[in-house]
Amino acid sequence: MSASLGLALSIPGTANAATYPGSASVSSSYGMASATWTWGPGSANGIKLHVQDTNCNSNPVFAYFHVIRMGGKGEFDTPNKRYDYNGCNGKGTDHPDLKISDGFNIKSVAIVVCNEGLLSNSCKTGTAAANPLG
Repeated sequence: MSASLGLALSIPGTANAATYPGSASVSSSYGMASATWTWGPGSANGIKLHVQDTNCNSNPVFAYFHVIRMGGKGEFDTPNKRYDYNGCNGKGTDHPDLKISDGFNIKSVAIVVCNEGLLSNSCKTGTAAANPLG
């Protein structure tokens, strides 16, 4: 009789590496925005943001991200506004390959959609998506 011994090896960072998908969206009377990404400890990577104007008021719609840090280390808004200039009859604008990174671990991310006005912007913040690595 013979016996066999099976041995499985797993190398960190290879095919067994887990991925943590994230997503968020926000909708208002003037526009909507949605995004998907992959979480990292202090980052959201490969962000695919879609921004769409839904109101025919001749004002462009834009979106940005609101980020909350872990451990009460504050929060911040991403500086770049991502626009949809296609108007209410368009299909929106995709903004691929975006990234948010921070020296502190990111606790959560929310999308803010805004209608650009002459004197001020109207904005709405969606529900924050929690980082599962936090």
